[in-house]
Amino acid sequence: MSKENIVKDGTLRSFGRLANRMSKQEQSELDTMLDKYSINLEQAQTLKDDSPDTEFLIEVGCGKGEQIIHRAKNNPEKQYIACEVFKNSLAKIAKQIEEHDLKNLKIFYEDARILLENIQEDSIDTVMVLYPDPWPKEKHKKRRIVNQELLDLTYRIIKPEGKLILATDITDYALWMIQHVLNHGKFNCLAKYPNEWSVEPDGWHTTSYEQKARKFGRSSWYLQFAKGELEKQFTKASKAHLERLKKED
Repeated sequence: MSKENIVKDGTLRSFGRLANRMSKQEQSELDTMLDKYSINLEQAQTLKDDSPDTEFLIEVGCGKGEQIIHRAKNNPEKQYIACEVFKNSLAKIAKQIEEHDLKNLKIFYEDARILLENIQEDSIDTVMVLYPDPWPKEKHKKRRIVNQELLDLTYRIIKPEGKLILATDITDYALWMIQHVLNHGKFNCLAKYPNEWSVEPDGWHTTSYEQKARKFGRSSWYLQFAKGELEKQFTKASKAHLERLKKED
């Protein structure tokens, strides 16, 4: 295993490239903006103490930030943290923060799991992981970001009944996500029937990625879970439905 694919202590990187080619001037401009708009681990460790009544949302791997920027613009009373490592996307997000003077949106530009490890328990209202890299090859699936480690980290930091929102347009990954959450056993699925997995969450903003996926005939899965023990009846029904979907896929 290449060292560049390791985050720490054997944890695999879930992302690929860190940047397209950037000039020295572009890198300098990005560094300046990140100094202004990023959140560090010290700040992350005191979110709950500093703003106990504030609603916080974190997006893990936000890409160009279309979803989280839309939410930050429309909900100035809430606080948002955009996690991303791809430098070209970071530059776009930082420019949007500057252009719209978004005082409620911060950037974390390292592996998101490092941030999640440093946030106090029961601090965050919502964690979103939207359209993560599907790593479709069987030998690469171990690099998928939605796994037991991420679920453990998320469960620890979200408030009681806080939300975990997952989205993908890859059926195999959707089944993977559902199965991992069911196996984890500490999140309650907000959908009462499997057909609700195609319903966009409240406040949703359709991104350019989604529009492109739909153009190519790919449908999205919107999976919403809340912190709490799984309802056994739904779990049984879901597992039966999952088995049918696996046979169809």
